[in-house]
Amino acid sequence: MSGGAQSAAIQATATAADQQQRQAVQVTVSTVPVLSALPRDDGRKDFEVLVRVRAPTDATRRAPVDLVAVLDVSASMARSPESDAELVPGERSKLDLLKDAMRFIVGHLSDGDRLAIVTFDHNVYPLPKDSAGSELTKISEATRKSLSDTVGVLKILDGRSDTDKAERVGFIVFLSDGKEMAPDAKDRRWKLMEGYECPNDWKKLEGKLKAAEHTVHTFGFSKFHDPSALHDMADVSGGTYSFLNTGLDKIMDSFAMCLGGLGTVVASNVKIDLAVQDPKVKITAIDAGGYANEVTCGGSAGEITIPALYASEVKDFIVHLDVPSHGKKSEQDLLRVDGLCRLGGESATSEIKKDNVTIDRPPAADEQKQNGEVIKQVLRFKILQMLKHLLDESKKRGWDLKGKNRGDAEKLLGEEWGKLKENNQSILSDLHEQQLGGVVESYDGYVTKMRNDLKNGDGGAHVRAFDSSNKLQRVTTMGSPENVIDEFKTDEINKMGRQAKMQRGEPVPEDELPPPPPPPPLPAVAKTPEERLPWPCACPEYDIIGEQLAYWSVVKRDLLRLVEQVEGDGGHRILTGTFRDLSLASINRAMYESVFLAVEHAHNLRSGYCAATGRRAVAAGYDGEERYQYDRQRAVP
Repeated sequence: MSGGAQSAAIQATATAADQQQRQAVQVTVSTVPVLSALPRDDGRKDFEVLVRVRAPTDATRRAPVDLVAVLDVSASMARSPESDAELVPGERSKLDLLKDAMRFIVGHLSDGDRLAIVTFDHNVYPLPKDSAGSELTKISEATRKSLSDTVGVLKILDGRSDTDKAERVGFIVFLSDGKEMAPDAKDRRWKLMEGYECPNDWKKLEGKLKAAEHTVHTFGFSKFHDPSALHDMADVSGGTYSFLNTGLDKIMDSFAMCLGGLGTVVASNVKIDLAVQDPKVKITAIDAGGYANEVTCGGSAGEITIPALYASEVKDFIVHLDVPSHGKKSEQDLLRVDGLCRLGGESATSEIKKDNVTIDRPPAADEQKQNGEVIKQVLRFKILQMLKHLLDESKKRGWDLKGKNRGDAEKLLGEEWGKLKENNQSILSDLHEQQLGGVVESYDGYVTKMRNDLKNGDGGAHVRAFDSSNKLQRVTTMGSPENVIDEFKTDEINKMGRQAKMQRGEPVPEDELPPPPPPPPLPAVAKTPEERLPWPCACPEYDIIGEQLAYWSVVKRDLLRLVEQVEGDGGHRILTGTFRDLSLASINRAMYESVFLAVEHAHNLRSGYCAATGRRAVAAGYDGEERYQYDRQRAVP
């Protein structure tokens, strides 16, 4: 290969490697307009732009976590998981299952993580990782007093140093089965906070949760929990609400689904900045679900805040623009998107590379279909608005969603879904024409399940968990670990799900197993003694390593052959043996230094990554029989 061609090849592979490495360790942002062109004389009051934020894929570069687990250990947790009756001999209680699930979560914490456990008697047990499992087994199953001051839990995270707050991510996990077996009120429904019915007390807690800026993930365990209370607590803090009301023995699987990402936070304090690029264009609204957002500067700017990103997560947002007519120019810059974030456990901020939205403005344009990826997200946010209306109306009318009004709520949901589809025929039509009709069908299925559960008196738990999952674009369990939104799963969550099944002794379905690794390439064989075989990696700089390894292999082999020849000619075996050992030691020292320098040089050029093969380069051993022909051909005279 000529010098110029070799330089070009190195540059091309280095560029590809740089792009892959950037995606592995940096937050990236991209944009898609709903239409690629808009006639100059036309304006559009609601021009949607999809803003997509991708988290780094490398889960090893993650931030340390401070996790506070708030656990219900009241007497009801000592009862049967399925019937809520007294235990029969040999049956495991809800608390036993909870312990197993917590051990599983603790087992996935790393050495840099910290854990505290709060039970409902106000006791706090900070646990180092190496003792967490033993401490969990000591949780008492006796009747405990209910937690009456949830705000006190926030003090655990608030009391950390400024450095810890900057470099560590704090989460609260709150679990309850919703019942309290108190001597003076048998089977009385456990309330999330004392006086929850009083609006002033809820407002106080709501304010505290917002001010603390700590995410609270809530989990309802059994059909007796209060969906409204747990959902409200998660919603106001930016956390998820999940519940499990069937197959309670699968709580470990459910934890793996809805909490599996907590240990893979690769970016925090992500701020996405929006800025219009034409003074006549205005931002009218931002659809961000459960993520804080605001429009500023009279519509000229906006911001979206994501407290934490799990490895490989993707977040989709819709920015609504008012785009007027555009004179005589053939194209128009609409929006610039960039931002800042903290990567891993770093306290310093990193920039997010900008992306611009530009559309064509021809004199006239043929009729276009709306971009499928954009309108798919537009539909999702419209469904979230529909669910908000349902929950607001239920609260306004004082409906008992577990009692006499459950049929009213089910009917209202059906009517609202019908109206939404009727009023958005253009979206549904464009989705079908772009082979995305399955999106609408899947939503039909979700709505049917939610209506059935409302009718059966689940208290709106399914509606709220579905709402929570779509707001944050994260997995929540909606009654069982199998009932989740698959598109929000990450590789790490899938991995934890498989591990949970195996730990329970359940076989993992074949379609859930990770793909097998590709078979290793067959060794090349020279057709003639004169043919020089190419280095298996097409990266020129790794030829240096291959040549060095092959050269020193031949040197050592020639030495051994020389010694054998001397011995065969009657040489003194002790002297020749000593000569052989000393020579091999000298050769090995020289070889190690030579190969190390070659590896270091290649590493500096490529950071250890081969873009041509997509594999990490490894210096293989050269003492195998199958390598002999290859080594001989690569030897440097």
